[in-house]
Amino acid sequence: MLRVLNFVTSFHLTCSTIRRPTVREGITALLYFVYVNVIFYLLGLIYNSHWMVQLTTAIPHEDWMRLAFTFPAVVLQLAPLFIILKLRGETWSSIGIKRSKIGLSLLIGLIAVLPFRWVPLMNWIFHGKSLPLDGGAVLGFLYYLTLIALPEELIFRGYIQTRIMGLIPSKSAAILTTGLLFALTHVPFQMAVLNLNYAGYLGKMYIQLFIIFFIHLYFTYIYTRTNNIAGVTLCHALVDFIFG
Repeated sequence: MLRVLNFVTSFHLTCSTIRRPTVREGITALLYFVYVNVIFYLLGLIYNSHWMVQLTTAIPHEDWMRLAFTFPAVVLQLAPLFIILKLRGETWSSIGIKRSKIGLSLLIGLIAVLPFRWVPLMNWIFHGKSLPLDGGAVLGFLYYLTLIALPEELIFRGYIQTRIMGLIPSKSAAILTTGLLFALTHVPFQMAVLNLNYAGYLGKMYIQLFIIFFIHLYFTYIYTRTNNIAGVTLCHALVDFIFG
């Protein structure tokens, strides 16, 4: 019983490595965070440029256009992460990509999305209303799963949150700091799209950023049940799909 209670209530935050992250790894994580934000800002500038008009003309289908627009940015964001892991001799499991407990992780991820999806589910169960699962919806979900949720989970829950402990030894402080970084990483793209400066965007959207911060805590809780990235990625994708 105590083991079950500990599983439900605690944050088992690990990076699946034998040693504790070093200060150098913590600094590398922060520099990587800056790099990711620069990519988001450039993506926002491209979104407002004539290149976006040309892309929309070339690919009129909205879902396919989003995939074509986002995919190169995701490659640019994730490439340095895998290079860092390679140079340091770390495995993919150190950022949560592993087979261990994957079934349990996915189950937890599905259960965790229910608070965000209970109204459509109740309508489906009790009133016979259909769920939106046409071809467009499936493609949209795959977009959120592969190009939004998975990269963000690998970057923040899988990598930054554990490596930043080289600078912030406290597990709780590392989680809170990563939550702040996760919220702030949603600023550059929207800032560029809306043509606002950093302070201007924060002034307009601070409530949304608070919500993102608390969603980070929720995602961290899901991830630390198994330290497997699969379940939290699934939950993240479904949440974004619902509200996207």
